Order: sequence, then structure tokens, then C-alpha cells
Amino acid sequence: MTYEKYVKQSIFTPLSMTNTTIFNGPEKQSWGFIPVNETWFGASFGFEDIAGGFYSNTVDLLSFGTGILKNDLLDSVKTRKWMKPTTSTSSSGLLIGGPWEILRSNTVTKDKRLIEFYCKSGNLNSYNNILCLIPDYDIVVTILSGGPQSNADLVDLLLTKVVQGLLPAIEDAGKAEALPKFGGTYTDPTTNSTITLSLDDAPGFAVSEWVVRDVDIIRNYSKFGALSSSPKDRPVSIRLYPTNLGSGCHNAWRAVFDLGSPKESAEKDANSFWPDASCHTWASMDRTTYGFRSMDEWVFSLHDDGSARSIDLRTFKVELKKTA
Repeated sequence: MTYEKYVKQSIFTPLSMTNTTIFNGPEKQSWGFIPVNETWFGASFGFEDIAGGFYSNTVDLLSFGTGILKNDLLDSVKTRKWMKPTTSTSSSGLLIGGPWEILRSNTVTKDKRLIEFYCKSGNLNSYNNILCLIPDYDIVVTILSGGPQSNADLVDLLLTKVVQGLLPAIEDAGKAEALPKFGGTYTDPTTNSTITLSLDDAPGFAVSEWVVRDVDIIRNYSKFGALSSSPKDRPVSIRLYPTNLGSGCHNAWRAVFDLGSPKESAEKDANSFWPDASCHTWASMDRTTYGFRSMDEWVFSLHDDGSARSIDLRTFKVELKKTA
């Protein structure tokens, strides 16, 4: 089939993009924004029409971005493969994908967490636009601009202001929703096991009072498995993160163990030639296991409203019910 027919059949129709056309402008010019002295509206780009011959609006572009994040166009495996970066650049804040311009920032949230923004910009004469996907938050941002004052720098500034205003508010709202659903104390009196989950300004849930069968897991963490050679008096910070993996009423989370005090981490960073040298949690997944089960794998059983009923610590083969 022709490229035009394929795009309409595979993208426009499934996502109900009824306000988007290809190769030609909308039937009614009043549906489009045409700046004074703009000569490219409705014009043909020849062989570049395949890339730049689309006419759309914010509603349809939001549908397009949402369709990508919801895997409506490709399955989840193909979507993740498509959105991986192809190469790095001379800027530590920019990676290049196909066709993504992947921005990376650790200045948006209170905890200075690294967040990636998958963007595709478009610039033609007095039209300057950007589509931005933020997978960590399931958010799509689209900015369409045109006219004498429109330029790429203006669009970048607008995206910055939107992100800086939107993400901290969403962070606070997300924590306010997550705390009553997952925060609190979980216990199993028969094994004398207990866990407390709480929220602070750091990412994820803070894990404290982790006791299993009378053993203080946090205090004894350095004695487990491959970490037995670590100094026994090093403090341990444990955070719990969702994985977005689940089945039915079960939802999988991962615990991340960070050894050392903030002062030790700062010294490590200061003495290393690369940034964030003390951050090695990316290499700690599944490091400590027992019976082929990872110590950092936790599974929540959920009520019908999505709130937690209990935690299954698969390594220790104990289930703790939420009590407070």
C-alpha cells in the first residue's frame, strides 16, 4: 500500500486522530493557523513530505503520544526497543534516538532524580513545535507555535517552564495518593516479622524496622551473601520502588540497598573523575539471593481498590499483612 494509506490505517485510525492530515493541509484553511506572510502552509516538500508533510493539532498529538506510552501502536517490547537511545552526544544532558531527542535532567524534582524526556521537535520557517513524552510519569506534553515571534528557543523555554511547574506538583500528588495505599506497618505475629514503609523527600518509599523472624535485616544486611566482605558498621539506606510489573491482584516492587553514609558518598564523588560515582545501585539488582530468589524482590497483594493488603518477602518465605 502507499505510505499515506499505511499511516492513516496504522496510526490515524487506531488513535482517532481525525484532525491530522498528510501531504495536504486541512480541507478548510480556517482549521489551521496561518501566520502573516507564511508561504509553506499547504505547500509540497517533495521527497521530504514523508517527514514534514503532516498537519495536526494539540489534541491529536496528545493522542499520538499517549498511544505510544500505552503501547497501542506497538507492543511493549517493541516500544521500549524503539525508545532506547542510539548514541550519546557531547552533552551529558542529551542522547539521540530514532527519531528521539532524549533530554536528561536531575534538576526538576526535590530528590534530584535523573529523569528522561523523549522529545521530537519540528521547525519550519515560522512554525516551531515539540512533542515530549515523559515515561516516568505517563505524561505527554505538546507545544505548537507559529508566527513572527516563534522560534526553537521559545519552544525550549516553554517546555522548561511547563516541566518545572508540572512535575513537582505531580510528585506531591503521587506521594499523597501512594502513602495511604502502600505506606504504613506490615506484620506477621507468628514469625515476629515487621516492616514499616514511609515517605520523605527522597524517591520511592523509605524502608525501616525490617525484622524477619527476630532478625534485624537492616542492621545485618552487610553480612548477607556477596556483601559479607563489606565493613560491618556501614549504614544502610533502603528504598522501595514500583516496577510496573504485576498480574491480577499482585504487584511487584524492588528494594534498593545503598551502603554508606551521605558523607562517604560525597567523598566518593569528590575523589572520582566521573559524576555520581557513588551511585552503584544500578548494579545491585538480584545481587543477594537465597533459594534462587532475590532479596530485593517484594510482591504486594492488593485489595480491589488497588491498596496493599500484604507484602510477600519471597526470599524469606514470609507474608506480612498491613496493620496500620
